[in-house]
Amino acid sequence: SLIEQVYDEWREFLTSGLADQAKYERSMETQDGYFSMARAESAKGQTLQDLKQYYQLYFPRGRYPEEVSDRARVLFHQMLE
Repeated sequence: SLIEQVYDEWREFLTSGLADQAKYERSMETQDGYFSMARAESAKGQTLQDLKQYYQLYFPRGRYPEEVSDRARVLFHQMLE
């Protein structure tokens, strides 16, 4: 299914190290891009970090990695139909 393809592709992108490039580093201004575990945030008033990595997308604008297909965009639009 398309959703499984999207999960598989993005899992590979995140675990391969390709996401961890300066060009994809999160933007504090636009809040898009790659959020790495090395820069994990802590909840307000807490000292422990919330360890996770993810790539935040905003459609139709925002940075979209060139190393992945447009399947996530297609899925996004299908979900809105």
